[in-house]
Amino acid sequence: MNHINKIISALILLLIVMGCGDDYHHILRGAQLRSFEIESDSFNVCDISSFYSITVEVEDYENGKLLDNVTVFVSFIDITDDGNSYPTAEEQYTVIEESEFIEGPNGLPTTTFIITLAEISSALNIASYNEGDAFRIAFKINLTDGRSISSDEEFSFEYNAEIIGPSIDPDFFTGQYLMEQLSGLDPFFAAETFGDTQIVNITADGNIRSFNFLYFPGIYDADFNFSMNLSCGEILVTGTINSGGLGCGSNIGFSTGNPVSTYDQTFIDDDIITVNVTDFSPDGSCDTGGYPVELRFTKQ
Repeated sequence: MNHINKIISALILLLIVMGCGDDYHHILRGAQLRSFEIESDSFNVCDISSFYSITVEVEDYENGKLLDNVTVFVSFIDITDDGNSYPTAEEQYTVIEESEFIEGPNGLPTTTFIITLAEISSALNIASYNEGDAFRIAFKINLTDGRSISSDEEFSFEYNAEIIGPSIDPDFFTGQYLMEQLSGLDPFFAAETFGDTQIVNITADGNIRSFNFLYFPGIYDADFNFSMNLSCGEILVTGTINSGGLGCGSNIGFSTGNPVSTYDQTFIDDDIITVNVTDFSPDGSCDTGGYPVELRFTKQ
């Protein structure tokens, strides 16, 4: 009879555990943090005042009465390859005290955490970030009995805020253009490395505008790619050889000029666009250094 009673008791306990779900897990861990609402889930790469906003609630087995405070940690997720490397270890950003929580719709302590792109990048000393990178916000619950509860494999208190860019009109600055070199002569032949004029076909891939053309036309006729990243109103240039080699030990290329060229962010005026380039950047180990070139693109 005792054996039967033990089996019945075990079954009843199992049913209670299965029925409790998260509540039983709370008893084992001490507390649980849930996202109640995410008002803004990303940062705008062009706007340092853009913000991430999340409302969370904390539940413990005394309905929030054990809450002491919540520690907030931030970290950087470096996804894009821009030549810069930053540490990805998390840093403590702030502590949200129990007094900053209010009673939410579920009768639990609730608070809204907001952080701007300027604030999170400054906290981590991140000077350069790109569309496609992300920041992570993590919470740790601290209870009045001395226990601290962080994420585990089943319950995550971590949230990623992706860095996004503005949407570019896919037809803007595309199609056939007349490329004219307005200024700048190379250090070897005093030649126009982009040619006096060339007709080029500009294609779009997201924010990137690119085309292939002849670099040093009539001299080397090198097959080059001209890439322009339309980023936050600026035209960021990269030029690389497609095949073969051209240089004095390594390949010559070109990069963004000074001042950085701009484009119409309303995406209406793309009839004539001027692009400043630093040619011979890199200089292909020729020890010439870079020099400025001004190009004009006229829609055909």
